[in-house]
Amino acid sequence: MHSDLTTLVQMADLIAYVISWGGRLKNMDYPGRPELTSFAEEILKLRFTHITDRGYNVYGFKVINDLRALNDRQLE
Repeated sequence: MHSDLTTLVQMADLIAYVISWGGRLKNMDYPGRPELTSFAEEILKLRFTHITDRGYNVYGFKVINDLRALNDRQLE
């Protein structure tokens, strides 16, 4: 793997870990880690929901193209 991708892969791993241990969804029987709950809640706010033709909810995550603060982007 190229080293420029390593940081993004590590970030994806960290996000997956926080969601799996900090967030509790329906049918998750094991207790979560309460110290990760606030982080998981913030991450889960980035989800979008799409309802399929059959009425199922499909969840995903938004793509954020620019991580700069809004006032930094407006300077351009």
